[in-house]
Amino acid sequence: MSKILVVIDMQVEYIKKCCTEDVINNVIKKIETRMSEDYEIILTEDKSGGKIEESISKLCFGSQIFKKRSYASKELILHLQRLQPEIIEFVGICTDICVIANVLGTMAFLPYTDIRVDSSCCASYPEGHVAALKVMKSCNINVY
Repeated sequence: MSKILVVIDMQVEYIKKCCTEDVINNVIKKIETRMSEDYEIILTEDKSGGKIEESISKLCFGSQIFKKRSYASKELILHLQRLQPEIIEFVGICTDICVIANVLGTMAFLPYTDIRVDSSCCASYPEGHVAALKVMKSCNINVY
């Protein structure tokens, strides 16, 4: 069974704006857990967010990184479509911009795939975070 964890834009500049230490620690724990469960780890990096947070970068050394020029990565979504994994889990920031864009883009190309979002591993400004989680739930994404 092919399983993938996609870590969206865990970059220094974005973390400073909307991410708590708890979310960073949750993401690190999530990556460690999923690595032990043989998930492939994929990261995205936005052109304006600076470097990926150091502990995440070290933990994910050797993982594929998709450089983004906009909210969603077309290259990432097409890559996931080629792989046809059974499970794709998303974590990262910002929930209401880049996370939701990549989740819904992926769902458009892989409508029968088990797509999950761990809300404890996502962050944004409070109103946007809650609204994005509601929208993803309404689109049958497994948000927990």
